[in-house]
Amino acid sequence: MYNKKKVTLKAKMLAAVALAVTAGFFVCIASISIRVGASQKDAAVRYAQELARTNAVQVAGELDATMDIAANLADSLVAMRTRGIADRHVADDMLRSALESHKSFLGIAGAECVRWQRPDVRRHTRD
Repeated sequence: MYNKKKVTLKAKMLAAVALAVTAGFFVCIASISIRVGASQKDAAVRYAQELARTNAVQVAGELDATMDIAANLADSLVAMRTRGIADRHVADDMLRSALESHKSFLGIAGAECVRWQRPDVRRHTRD
């Protein structure tokens, strides 16, 4: 019925060695792939953090400059009010001048400038 051929010891050893080498190769490739993937992920996270840090410093500088301008406008408007200079046209000209000088500003509201206070500097209070 069936003609069974005997597999020689040499063939069995060759098959075992080939299987071990192939398994070792795949384990090595899998290990390298996992390590490279983890390394790429770490590099991407570090790059994203550095990019966020750089952009945060730039945005913080822009916000600080904007807040300083708003504080100066608020100081000027409060000083005008305390000295009895209640001329809306002068205040409008000051606000318009600030807008013209800073093209990145979308708008300035005079009432908001007077009410605004920086949390770290409490110079003015409005009743």
